[in-house]
Amino acid sequence: DAGRLAAQVHAIDPGLLRELVPAHETLRAHALAEIAALESAPEPELRRAHAWAMENLPPDEPSVFLHGDLLGQNVLLRPEEPTALLDWDRAEIGHPAYDIAILTRGVAQPFKEPGGREKLFEAYRAAGGREISWREVRIFELAMIAGWYRDTLASDPRSGEVEQLLRRVAKLTPSMASI
Repeated sequence: DAGRLAAQVHAIDPGLLRELVPAHETLRAHALAEIAALESAPEPELRRAHAWAMENLPPDEPSVFLHGDLLGQNVLLRPEEPTALLDWDRAEIGHPAYDIAILTRGVAQPFKEPGGREKLFEAYRAAGGREISWREVRIFELAMIAGWYRDTLASDPRSGEVEQLLRRVAKLTPSMASI
C-alpha cells in the first residue's frame, strides 16, 4: 500500500543520493521553497495560504529521500514478486510530507475511501515512517494546488478550472485550524 511504500522510500539514506538528486537540507527549507511563490501572489486565497503555512512551518530537521511522484501509475504490482516503483525523475531530498501530499492531493477522502487519510498515515507509521503532521502535509498540498492554478492560468486563463482551483485553496484555508 502507498503508506508502506512511502515509508520504505523515506528510510533510504539520503546521503547516498545527495549528489544525484536535488536536495533541501532541512524539512523547513523544503517547505519554504515550496510556498515561496504564494507570498507574492495577487490572489487573497493564496496569500492567506502562505500566511498559514508560515505559521505552521515544520522543524529545522534533516531531510529524507523522496520519490516525488508516488502515484498509482508509478507502482508496479506483480504476483509473487516485490512491488516496484517506477519513474524516479522527480526524486529529491526533502520533507516526507511532500510524498504524502502527492498521494492526498488536498482531498478529504484520498483513494475515494472514507478515512483514507487516517489509513494512509496508519500504514505509513506502521511501516516505520517518521512522525509528520497533517499540518505539514497541508503545506505541500496548498503549494501543489497553487502550482496547478498558476499553470492553468498561464495556459487557459478563462478555464473554469482556474476558479475551481482557487476555491479548492480557499476551502482548505478556513479549515486549516482544525487539521
